[in-house]
Amino acid sequence: MVLNVTNNSTALLTAELSAYYASLAESKKASLNTIRTYEYQLTLFSLFLVENEVLNWHDLTSNHIKQYMSLSKKNNISSSTIASRLTIIRTFLAWLVESNKLLVNPASAIKAPKTPKRLPKDINTDDMQQLLKSSSFDEKEFRDLAIYELLYSSGLRLSEVLEIRYLDLDMDEMRLRIIGKGDKERIVPFGSYALKSINQWLDVRKKWIGSPIKGDDLLFIGTTGNKINARTLQKRLANFAQIQGLRSHVHPHRLRHSFATHMLESSQDLRAVQELLGHANLSTTQVYTHLNFSHLAAVYDSAHPRAKKDPQKT
Repeated sequence: MVLNVTNNSTALLTAELSAYYASLAESKKASLNTIRTYEYQLTLFSLFLVENEVLNWHDLTSNHIKQYMSLSKKNNISSSTIASRLTIIRTFLAWLVESNKLLVNPASAIKAPKTPKRLPKDINTDDMQQLLKSSSFDEKEFRDLAIYELLYSSGLRLSEVLEIRYLDLDMDEMRLRIIGKGDKERIVPFGSYALKSINQWLDVRKKWIGSPIKGDDLLFIGTTGNKINARTLQKRLANFAQIQGLRSHVHPHRLRHSFATHMLESSQDLRAVQELLGHANLSTTQVYTHLNFSHLAAVYDSAHPRAKKDPQKT
């Protein structure tokens, strides 16, 4: 979406936006998809400002932003999306202040609407074993199983798995170099089942390509040697889970979330799980690694002095 520039005053809005996008790209602190999202949302906001005769960022007030949030709510935009819009606007305005292009940030004191935290459901360990157990795989399924093992064994995002290069893989030490969100690097371990699946997949990959994998080659590819489409793999996982007898819908992020939940239930080391997941903020990990209620109830019953005692006997 491109803001329609009709006069020099309106051009002041777009000029600063273009400079902001260029700054994001140059700093490499945001992915291309993130920059596109910022561009889309800030263009919508700019169109709103033009309609309300705000043609310069210096003329923007907190009331304009509140009106835009209110309009979004009237248009049945979800609370989470409104909160995201406010964050994007606030971040852009903060950049204007830091760049000495604006004196104060009019969005700094505006509170985002409260959004319900919906926790993704983990896959219990029995169902996970059912999903990943060995069976009669065709060549694509050897590849897919190696991907599923890494999603669960190392708690990776699907986008991270599909970007793994052979040089990122240390088979002897059973660890991976991952480039996560914001180009942040982390080293994660993987388990023996994942190692076995990767070795089986490498044999198939060699057969497809006609030569062994090397250096900067992508670890996971399609039959033609191209990068795998994430949406295609999401569909394959959902279908595979049904074949393996799982009743609920399974998507790649549920494997990552299950890794986090199972790791936290066993280790109770939230900080370590945060590092493994590549979360910048501990609060993000706390949402993703909730303990299921049965586990919480078991801990409560065993630990609280008044949980199971008969009040008639006290």
